[in-house]
Formats: sequence, C-alpha cells, structure tokens
Amino acid sequence: MLAEGTRAPVWEDGRPMGVLRRVLYWQAAAWAAGSLPELVAPRWFLERLFDQTPYPDHTYVRAAGAMGIGLAMFMVLVAHRIEEVWWWSWAFVVVDALLATICVLSALFGPQAGAGTAL
Repeated sequence: MLAEGTRAPVWEDGRPMGVLRRVLYWQAAAWAAGSLPELVAPRWFLERLFDQTPYPDHTYVRAAGAMGIGLAMFMVLVAHRIEEVWWWSWAFVVVDALLATICVLSALFGPQAGAGTAL
C-alpha cells in the first residue's frame, strides 16, 4: 500500500506500471527456462550444449541454476506488487548490467585455452 499523498509512477500516456510488470514476467520466464537445465542436468548443459571442457564437479553449476530460479521467483513477486515496489526492479537491472559486463569483458579478452566459445 502507498502512503497517503504518494503515487506510483505512471507512464506518460497514463498507464500504470503494466509495461514493467510484463517485462518482469517475461524476464522471470527467461531466467527460469535458462536456469532449469543448469539445475537438472549441469553436465549436459556445460559439456554438450556449450562444448565446455569436462569438469570433475558440477556443484557450482547446480548452485547457479538454483539461484537463477530464485531470482525468477523474486521477479514474479515484485511484478505482482509493482505499483507499490516499482523501485525494487532496479535490483534486476543491476544484476543484468553486471552479467552483461562480465560477458562483454569475456568476449573482448577471449575464452581460456580449451574452452568452448558458445557459452
């Protein structure tokens, strides 16, 4: 609930946060779909799908999959209450910006020797 005298942000055409809500739902679906293979089949995800070198332990990949599912759930929670907590969506912007930075830097400096390039 909003405090008395405060209003949730409204788009210029008068629509409330519907666009942001839909973006969060789609982003949550993408995160969940992308994280599920990591959680369920990490060896297949890394070695077969992305041609990475074999690893003796895939625990960190499963952990990343679990965190991705949790992040998707938080996106849905925020989307349900977007009019009241719209500024929480900035947390997801920070995560995406950091991931994009990591990917760009990795692409600029190249993969490690023996690593697959698809991922």
